[in-house]
Amino acid sequence: MKTFNAISCIKIGVTELKIIVFDLLTKKVIWRRAFYYDFEVFDNTGGIMNPGQMASFIQDLFHQHKLPKRVRISLSLEYLSINNLLLPAISGAEFHQIILDEAAHVSVYGFTDEKIAVAYQILNNKRNSDGILNTEVFAVTTLQTTINQIIEVFNLAGIKLESISPVLLGLKQYLTQHLPNLHKPIILILVSSEDAEFYMWQGQLPYSCHYIKAGKKTPEILQNEISASLEHFNKTAENGGTLSQVVAVGEQCEFKLGDGYELQYIFEDEWPDLVGLASITKGIEVLNFLRSNPKTDFMKSALVKWLCPVLIGGLVGINIFSGWNLWSSGQRLAQARKEYSGLQNSLIVKKEQLLGKNNNRQLGAGVKVDMLLEKLRSIVSEDMLFDRLEFDLKNKTMQVEGFCVTQKNLDAFLLTLSRIKGVTSVDELESSQQSRENLMGYAFRFSVSFLGDFGDEK
Repeated sequence: MKTFNAISCIKIGVTELKIIVFDLLTKKVIWRRAFYYDFEVFDNTGGIMNPGQMASFIQDLFHQHKLPKRVRISLSLEYLSINNLLLPAISGAEFHQIILDEAAHVSVYGFTDEKIAVAYQILNNKRNSDGILNTEVFAVTTLQTTINQIIEVFNLAGIKLESISPVLLGLKQYLTQHLPNLHKPIILILVSSEDAEFYMWQGQLPYSCHYIKAGKKTPEILQNEISASLEHFNKTAENGGTLSQVVAVGEQCEFKLGDGYELQYIFEDEWPDLVGLASITKGIEVLNFLRSNPKTDFMKSALVKWLCPVLIGGLVGINIFSGWNLWSSGQRLAQARKEYSGLQNSLIVKKEQLLGKNNNRQLGAGVKVDMLLEKLRSIVSEDMLFDRLEFDLKNKTMQVEGFCVTQKNLDAFLLTLSRIKGVTSVDELESSQQSRENLMGYAFRFSVSFLGDFGDEK
């Protein structure tokens, strides 16, 4: 295979490795193939269990098929978190660090003690009602260990990595080429053989997403998951209403939608995220986990180019002062989160208070409530507080009531809870907007059904 003007794009799935080779001159896919593993690749957090074994697997494939060793990685949505940030418009290293800190803080991985990797794109500047300039930033986060282990795998295999990017970067490029009216909000569903990804998309990027553990191989489960996602997530459309335009891309399949939806299939490429990622002709400057300091070109202007250094210093100083006034006022939410984090310990109040001092004999064989409480404690976000935990040990259910500052963290908590081994369902969810201590958030209640043995995720 001629590889001089070609690039390899790879998606590391749970059961298979997808690879395409893209010719940068003809802008066409010249080779593609999926390779199934005969070993387990990922742990529960998305980390690669045996980087050496994975490196040998990849090295053999590249040698056997003479693949280009210039590589871009598309990272699955399963282990990613997305957030839209509105930050003070200041330049330089300070702004870069603010992005990293705030993205890590609002990430669904923020409840862990692990270092968080951040890839971002600066979108545009906006002025608020007070005329202060803010900058909108789209951020994607995952655990830093996930990125480090991918880098280690390819270093061991002797292959150069050009980028590690979220799957949505390739989708963005692909959609730009196939949907002329991308400025209108749509629901995008990416279907593969093993799983699917559900996005609420407007303009360049999505503003909400959901990972689905079902794909083309399990059409009935996929149908049910898509229906449930439409029912739940479409109620939170950014414009306050619901979306009707649904676009399905990826591996060809059919599913039915309820009344009021218009479904469009685009099945020209089975792996549109890889095709889109490969077709980015220039180096990947944004949404790339390998870049430590993406460019902040939004601050460039003709004024900056000719003003004398003293005047520039004065203007930047004023801008930073104004920006940080806004930033400080914006920290009320962060401070409130810290106050709530101090209340997190009320989750594992005292087992005596929740279960009764001598109730252990009533739990029954295999019902390990203390393990469920520990699981809850480990996944709760900083801005979440439980008001009530009530167990029905006979029917193996638990009623939960509480308060969460952000809807995204509540959704992420419920999703993670539903994946805990031993939890059979999370039902009867009710949530409503509410103010506590001058802080707006969401009061919630739901029911959890469980089997009793709470291990790792399903």
